[in-house]
Amino acid sequence: MSECPTLETDRLRLRPFTDDDVEAYFMLFDTPEVCRSLDVPVSFSREDAWTHLALWRGQ
Repeated sequence: MSECPTLETDRLRLRPFTDDDVEAYFMLFDTPEVCRSLDVPVSFSREDAWTHLALWRGQ
């Protein structure tokens, strides 16, 4: 199985998720605009954020 690459341009960097991303991922989903747009449940927690990232990393 190959590793997910990091893609970079002058203005953008796409990289695989890391364990250090959990807090930022949670904060993103904790904003009212994102919750409304993506229909995120009010009960979304840091543990849910960790689970999401773990699932993404496992794919």
